[in-house]
This record gives sequence, structure tokens and C-alpha cells, in this order.
Amino acid sequence: MFRIIILFLFLWTKPLFAESNNSFIALCYHDIRNDLTDNLDSDQFAIGTDALIAQFSWLKAHNYHVISIDDLIKAMKGEKNLPEKAILLSFDDGYASVYKILFPLLKAYDYSAVIAVVGTWLEPKMNTMVHYGDRYLKPRSDFLSWQQIKEMSDSGLVEIASHSYNLHHGILANPQGNVEPAAVTRAYNNKESQTYSSDQQYRQRILSDLQRNSALIKKHTGKRPRVMVWPYGEYSYETIEISAKAGMPLTLTLRDGSNKLSDSREIRRVLIEANPKLKDFVYTLEHINKSEPIRAVRVPIETLYNADANRANANLGHLIDKIKALKINTVFLQAVADRDGDGLIDTAYFPNRHLKMVGDFLNRVEWQLETRAQLNVYAWMPSHSFSLLNKKPANKAAILQIYQDLAKSTQIDGILFADYPSQTKATESDSDPAWLKQLSTQVKYYRPEIKTALAVSPTISFNTIEDSINTCCDYRLIELALTTTTDGSWKNLIMPLFNSSQASKKLIVELSMENKQRNDRFLEQNMKMTYLQLMQSKAIQLSYYPFNWNIDSQDFNILKSTISLRKTLFRP
Repeated sequence: MFRIIILFLFLWTKPLFAESNNSFIALCYHDIRNDLTDNLDSDQFAIGTDALIAQFSWLKAHNYHVISIDDLIKAMKGEKNLPEKAILLSFDDGYASVYKILFPLLKAYDYSAVIAVVGTWLEPKMNTMVHYGDRYLKPRSDFLSWQQIKEMSDSGLVEIASHSYNLHHGILANPQGNVEPAAVTRAYNNKESQTYSSDQQYRQRILSDLQRNSALIKKHTGKRPRVMVWPYGEYSYETIEISAKAGMPLTLTLRDGSNKLSDSREIRRVLIEANPKLKDFVYTLEHINKSEPIRAVRVPIETLYNADANRANANLGHLIDKIKALKINTVFLQAVADRDGDGLIDTAYFPNRHLKMVGDFLNRVEWQLETRAQLNVYAWMPSHSFSLLNKKPANKAAILQIYQDLAKSTQIDGILFADYPSQTKATESDSDPAWLKQLSTQVKYYRPEIKTALAVSPTISFNTIEDSINTCCDYRLIELALTTTTDGSWKNLIMPLFNSSQASKKLIVELSMENKQRNDRFLEQNMKMTYLQLMQSKAIQLSYYPFNWNIDSQDFNILKSTISLRKTLFRP
């Protein structure tokens, strides 16, 4: 059997990528276990010893070159080039198996690796238990000893990185009791002030933690860590600046994708999970920069919110059940509102400095959608026309601060720039790319990996759509009211856009049933026909508006039959 495996490894010779020699892929592993034989184990982040050996052998057989942090730093300084097909190996959490199983393999293969350790898990004595994350207790003996850490560090094969002293857990993030990653969350104090920690308190908490773990690692190894590995992969440019101040300019995340040297302060990593078979591991590398097409619904948060917390929670539960059944991957979630209908946004569902907060609800809805339904959540926000607490129109400085406050208070994955029903529809000039870029920059400081989409009418000129996408947003969302599609004239406006394969990847078509009368079966059938025609015309990114938790069952079934994401789009 062993000879068959080796033969298989050498025969599988398809090259995975041919990028420049200053690009690299980083892989993220956790525990390694001899008793792991399949992908159904309760620990989905563990890998079997045999599977890890097969992956290392495959990498070696196919001319992948494992690099060290020293290699990376020298390449950043221009002192050397990275080898072609460069791979950075990293192992999070500091499990004892890293010394017992990985370390001998590194010696055998002449590989380097980054080992990330959490200080608060290493200080207790070996015969005690440690708190692992939020819900588990693990024996201290599951983790490395300081003697083992020093031996690996002294070998030159292992870079000891900080995984924080005590940030690998969640903290209270909102009044409803959600617990979110400590490194990127401003703590909510529900016992005394019922307020959030200030920017100064937050930054000092993160800095003190990173400095404490660096000092601990220096004490036991003689070296301060140069690399920060973010717990749960969650980070911001704010935390990157704090990490650099603590002496760790290189940081590792869990965002998907390959890397260039310019990405070194926020290195993306491929998370190896569910003990993958070798063919699945290879498939992952081959499709490392692939992404699913967007299949989305736009949700008015006003249909969920209720001053009665129990009713609001029940509404949210119904919504999540419906959306999970749809099998989509994205929600565009309303974040602000025009409650008096004057065309100016006057209300927010998140803490902020300029708008009345009718309810601190956005973070709750976003986090529940992300964690319970595994969705990407974009905040649906207009780019202009805000009204301040004093009823005066907001200037640009105030609007930028509103966007800052949005990003600080939620874990959003994107922004949908779109007007609200009471507002006058934006024109091409209202959607100034430079202004939208400013707004995006405010959000990206706190949520670096967000995507942006701009909603427009199909009547707006698209002669320069690819240029406008590149200078403004990642996507254009074309709002198409079903009441206007009955005569088929919409095809002349939209279909030509999909002649360019590049443009089609950047376009999302959203069908609106906003003005539908109840039991209007003609529009329901028209929706299904229109979606099918769009998909036949290479429009694979689709959205629907408005999606309510109490959606009519007939509408829901038609929507599900057309918009559900097929997992076979990229893989047979």
C-alpha cells in the first residue's frame, strides 16, 4: 500500500500555479493526532499524522519550497527572491503534538514552520486544566512545555510566534449577550455603565496583552517574537499597528488566498480542516483564489426589530431558518433608516456619534447570521443624505464618522452602497468613486477584508463599468424591479453587460418585488422566468429584495428554486 501511495504522489504532476517568485501560499494547521483516521472527528481542526506526511511528501515531490520567516524578511528587504512555489507552514495554539510529531518531520523534510503559542495556556502547571476558548477545558499537558518550545526555537527550524497572551476567547459584544473575538471587539459592559469600551481602553487592552506575551516568550526562549498570529484569524489595521508597536510587524490571518510580499503584515492562510484526503488538499491549492458567486437577499432590518427583545429575537430566529433553507451565501442587511420619510437618514441600529439609535440591534443580527447560517453579511448603507441629531443635514466629515462607528461595532464582511426607498434615487454623479472610496477606507481600517458593492439602476450608462468597478467598488448591483420586466425590455439594458466575462464576475442582478401585491402570481412566475433567463445569459450573481422573515411560502419556494447556490459551480 505504501508503494502505491508513493507512486501516486509522483505521478500527480499537474503544476498548481506559475506566479512570480515573490508570491507564496501560507497553510494553517492545528493539532496532529495519530488516532485520527477520517474527517468526522469532533475536532475538525486536527489532522492525522498520515495525512500530514502525505501532504509534506506531495509538496516535496512537486517542487514546492517551504520557506521560513527569515526567508520572507530577506525577500521583503530585497536581499533575495523567494523560490518558486513557496509555501509557509504554520501551526496554531501550541499543541504538544507539534513537538512530538511535527518537529521530527521538519527535521526529516528539512522544512521550517511557524508555531503560535498562547501565554495563558502555558503558564499553569502540567497537572492542571486550562480554559481553551470559551467553552472547553483542556489538560495543560495537551500543550507544549517551555523546554520543548525553547528546543524547537534553538533548532533554527521553528519560528515561535505570539498567538496573544489571553485574546483567544470571546468577550461580551452587545446588549443581547453575543460573545465575539476579543482582539477585534470593543467590550460591552452590561453590569455597570451599559456602554462600550472607549477607543483608548480598547487599544491599551490589546497592546498590554501583546506585550505581556512577547515578554513571556522572551523570558523562556531568549527571543522576542517577530510574528503575531491573530486568534480566530480576526484582525484590523488598528490591531496591526498595535502589533507593530509591540515588535511584531508580520501578522498571520485566516483570510483565504495567496500572498505577495506586500501582504506580509496581513498574511492570508489556507486553513487545513476536516483532515482532508490528499486529493482534497491538492484541489484546495489549485483553487486557492477561487470564490463562490454571490447569491444574496436584501433584508430590511426594520421588519425584524422590535422594542420587545423577545419578539425581536423570535423574528430573527424565523429569518435565520428561512435563509438557511435558501442555501445562499450573502445577506445585504439594512443598517440605518429614514423613520420620518423625509428622504434623510435619521436613525441607526448601531452605536454612533450622529444618528439616533432606535436599537442596538445590527451587531446582534449580523453575528447570528454569520455564526448560525455561515453567511457573509454586508451592511446596506446610503452614501449621502444623512440627518444629524439637530435635524441638520450631515456634512461629509460626519458621514465618515458614522461609517467609522459602523465598522467598530460590527463584524461585517462588506458594504452595499444603496439608497433607501424614501430617498431620491442616486444619479451617476452622486456615486462619486472618490467619495465611495473614502467611505470604504473608513470601514477597511477596522474590517480590512470587506468587499463593496454599489447599487444602481439599469438605466445608468455602463460604458465604463469595468473602470468604475476598479476605481470604486468590487461589485455593481443592478436593481431590476419585476414590474418593469414583464415586457422583456430589460434584456436590452442588461444582457450586453455579460458579453465581457470580466464584467460578468463583477455584476450582481437584484430582482425587486417591493411593489408586489399579495397573491400576485403573475409577478411570481415572472420572477422565476427572469432569473432563469439571467442565468442562461451568464449572470450567476443574483440577489432578491425585499426578503422578510414572514415571506409568503409561494414566493419563498420560487425564490429557493432559482437563487439557491449550487455547490457544484466550481467542483463536479
